[in-house]
Amino acid sequence: MTGLSTRTLVCGFNGSLRFIKEEDSTGKNAFSSSWITPFWNDLVNDWSPEMLSVSSSWEQLFLHYVGSSETFSFGSSKMICTGTVAVAGTLLYCASDDGSVAVHRPEDAAVITKFTSDGHWRRLKMICAPIAWETGLASKGYRLFGLDFDGRLFDIGLANGQMVSKRILMEEIVTEISAGREHALFLSSSGAVYSYGMSSRGQLGHGHLNNERTATRIEDDFGGVKVIQISAGGWMSMALNDNGEVFVWGWNSAGALGLPSRGVRERTGNPIDNNEEYVEVIAEPKRLDLYEKIVWISCGMRHCGVITRTGSVLVWGLNQHGQLGLGDTVDRDVPCRVSSPFPDAKICRLFCGEWNTVLLLQETQRTRT
Repeated sequence: MTGLSTRTLVCGFNGSLRFIKEEDSTGKNAFSSSWITPFWNDLVNDWSPEMLSVSSSWEQLFLHYVGSSETFSFGSSKMICTGTVAVAGTLLYCASDDGSVAVHRPEDAAVITKFTSDGHWRRLKMICAPIAWETGLASKGYRLFGLDFDGRLFDIGLANGQMVSKRILMEEIVTEISAGREHALFLSSSGAVYSYGMSSRGQLGHGHLNNERTATRIEDDFGGVKVIQISAGGWMSMALNDNGEVFVWGWNSAGALGLPSRGVRERTGNPIDNNEEYVEVIAEPKRLDLYEKIVWISCGMRHCGVITRTGSVLVWGLNQHGQLGLGDTVDRDVPCRVSSPFPDAKICRLFCGEWNTVLLLQETQRTRT
């Protein structure tokens, strides 16, 4: 008999030695620059790639079964969250089916505080939280965005034991949300992209560095094709259209946009070509030449990755902690193909965290009868 199982691979920053326990010759193991052998093999089975996502902090990974509304934490005991989750910095937010939102400490899964819904929604489908932003509604508290099952978007403040939210009025129904360090992206049902927040490095995509206090549509046709996925990184943004084309904008620090970076070339000893256009900031979407159709995208703090239609993984950007999984700690300003340690397994999902990367691989297992 045969069945499907999942391998979960991780590389990058190994906060508090949570991801791998082995020590190197110096007695420390701060990161892994290649893929660590799988976790959760005994935990994940009978799995559909459409029903699983990953959130990661510096020290924790959280597997989320969207279908069964369970969240599992690696590095601490099993957690149950009947709803949806988001990780921002050192905090884990869990929006439950009863409309409440709990704030957890990822290192021990303890609940810092729980906020009862103010009644503006019945249940949230998706949440995201900027890591560092003006607190706005949540003075000296927490701030996040919530999307309910009717496609309505909310700005949520959590402070002084109370939840205060307001509806973000949109022209269209929203289907996806994503938050970076200082900004957020919203995707509408028609495939339009809206941005909101700070634009210190052009991450809002409006052709300037001005902040936006309202959700503002990005005036770009994205190749004349509707956008089907968005991802907000630290100070950059990415969008995938229905043609399999990828668009990037924001800060190209360490080659985070996959575009030529003078700093990367100088640090790696590559010659500077005075005829080449080096990029620091791009304040409006630019199509990235990947020469393959893309089916999945993800932004980390300063690195990115995509999955191609043929199942390959391309990565680029900051590699200080080995988060690119290329076996070294050299930054890349051009997309590079990743070698999976399990070539017979299908790579279904890629999640770029702040300083790490997670791959979900689906493989066929034969069992004795």
